[in-house]
Amino acid sequence: MNTSPLMALLICAATASSAYRKGYNPVLWFFAGGPIGILTLLVLPDTKKVSRTDEENIRLRKRGDKIGAVLIGLFVGAIAVFWLVQQH
Repeated sequence: MNTSPLMALLICAATASSAYRKGYNPVLWFFAGGPIGILTLLVLPDTKKVSRTDEENIRLRKRGDKIGAVLIGLFVGAIAVFWLVQQH
């Protein structure tokens, strides 16, 4: 039995859960999951901090979610390149 898909799903779910706790979009971060995604999320600030203004937390949340979107794009691009290389 191959456990790799299950492990990948668990890592993505852990990334989404961590994103939710920090105030980021959990659906976006689920797909940005994986080792790079979870490490990136670990260094992003918590956007639910009371000590910051709401505007600053919103700005941080948007920036963090943009970073997650870029990670998704890089991941999809890497899969496309890998697929193209395999075709030749």
